[in-house]
Amino acid sequence: MQRSQFGPYRVVRLLGQGGMGTVYEAIDPVGGGTVAVKTLPVHLSGDDGIRRRFQSEIDTLMNLRHPGIARMVGFGDEDGLPFFAMEFVPGRTLEELLRSGRRFTWRETVAVALEIVPALKSAHDQGVVHRDLKPANLMFPPAAGGGFHVKLTDFGIAKLFGDTGHTRVGVVVGTPEYMAPEQATGLAIDHRADLYCLGLVMFAMLAGHPPFQGGVAEVVESQRSRRPPRLSTLAPDVPAPLDDLVERLLAKTAAARPASAVVVGRMLAEIASLRDAPRAASAGGPRPAGGTVADRGLPAVEPDALAPTLAAPRRPAVDQRQVDVQATTVADDTGRDERGDAGNGFDRSPTGRSTFTTVEAAARDARERRARADRRRSLLGTLAATATVATVLATGWWFLLRPWPWPDPNAEQRHYDRIIAMLGNPDDLGDPCREIRGFLGRHPDGAHAADVRRLGREVALDRLHKRSRHRFPTYTPKSPAERAYLEAIRLSSSDPRGATEKLRGMLSSAADKPASGEPGDDPCGIVERPDAGTWQELARRQLDILDQVVRREDAARRKEARDDASRAAAMLEQAVAYGHEIETTPDAARRVVAITRRHQVLEEIVEDYADVPAAAGTVAEARRLLDAH
Repeated sequence: MQRSQFGPYRVVRLLGQGGMGTVYEAIDPVGGGTVAVKTLPVHLSGDDGIRRRFQSEIDTLMNLRHPGIARMVGFGDEDGLPFFAMEFVPGRTLEELLRSGRRFTWRETVAVALEIVPALKSAHDQGVVHRDLKPANLMFPPAAGGGFHVKLTDFGIAKLFGDTGHTRVGVVVGTPEYMAPEQATGLAIDHRADLYCLGLVMFAMLAGHPPFQGGVAEVVESQRSRRPPRLSTLAPDVPAPLDDLVERLLAKTAAARPASAVVVGRMLAEIASLRDAPRAASAGGPRPAGGTVADRGLPAVEPDALAPTLAAPRRPAVDQRQVDVQATTVADDTGRDERGDAGNGFDRSPTGRSTFTTVEAAARDARERRARADRRRSLLGTLAATATVATVLATGWWFLLRPWPWPDPNAEQRHYDRIIAMLGNPDDLGDPCREIRGFLGRHPDGAHAADVRRLGREVALDRLHKRSRHRFPTYTPKSPAERAYLEAIRLSSSDPRGATEKLRGMLSSAADKPASGEPGDDPCGIVERPDAGTWQELARRQLDILDQVVRREDAARRKEARDDASRAAAMLEQAVAYGHEIETTPDAARRVVAITRRHQVLEEIVEDYADVPAAAGTVAEARRLLDAH
């Protein structure tokens, strides 16, 4: 039996249910508004791990406030069953439109992407990665005035940057066809995984399907290692800048993609401003799978007519790859779409304990808790200050009244131990440079003086490097050495190889100049007064780090080249096998089929691997076989 009440909301109908959640359409009897209520299935409500993940989804949605993201209204517990209420988003999903045969022009695709990007930026600014951006989670509600809106839904597997509380490294979560390579590999991800998924969505809108299809294992492996086809080979009308942007978004490594949603938005805005954009492929090139919109008998939709086409409600199809719990349709574990209403199968019996909190009330309570905590801290601070003054006065009187002491033989060791403890604890907010200066002032020739000077130089070099990384581009360097170092570290994230070349050039040009000597009595002073030798030392340290990065990237490229060469060689063997069949079979029809397939394989080798040096021999042989026939 289904429940008829969740907090203040009365259930109207069951929108759908799946293995990880149930969604109802409900109304507020007082205000009359409509909401979508999501709750756990009863058989999972006692699982602590599932409840923690459900609570994580609530915590994520509470912090997301953007017109392009379905807004959470409140949350609570109904007789031991957790739930939360979202704004009800009518309309159709992008997945429904694609499954109905709808194809999008490149201008329509850019317009939709420009609606999605601000919502992604808002989530990323809150430290949230959606991790399941796909057509089924993009809603097109009706919009007044002839425009259109896009709503991003279902943050059920969203993850905070750096959070590891619910998903372990090595565990793959998401939808295979719309999953970033690092996500398919089970590695740690960041906001650039959502940018990859945005590229997959744009690819599907223009081509009619995602770049990789098939069985789950096959699609996951393709996301990890296969290069997707160029979009222009499936949609010839796509302008070259858009073709290039989608290819960058679908880069296998996160570092090769655009840096943020803001960058993607700027690139999309430039593409949207194009008038007669150069096409990425000639009119005589390959046709999209299934034909164009006109070929399929579907109406060609201009950008101004986008909204009526997208917002028309329609019964959604069920994706059996993954259960999608949202305010439109939810499929159960068997792929069946279960629906109901308040008069069919709903339990009208009164519930037990019920709690409900609106998002606004929760935010108000949080502010009040912070205010109470601030008042407590202020009171404790006052008490601590009073106690400190009393302690200082008592200690002063004690020193004044006691006999003059002999020198403390353990003072140097205690001071040294305090410095070591401070540097070994990243959470210690004390100033190590102050302690180091004090130690060297009191014990300049002590047993630990040399160690303290070296530690002081390490602290100073670390501070100088961090300060250099955060210098604004408008900052004017005070010396040529500083200018060279700043230029190198600004390149380190985008072009590690270029950064290493600059650092080597900096060191080679300074090889004949004297380096800094041993740290003095104030080793921290080099932060404010760095000399050329200090910048050289920083350059050597940074070069050691970047050399490792470059070597790893080179190894990855070599492996990719070897894999490409192996695939090209396998394709060539297949073409040779077709050639043997052509020469030996007496059946004319089979010979024609073998000739066609052989020619197709040889052309694919030349087109796909011409720019792979490791496959140069295979490509040359493929060209020779094409020329020979």
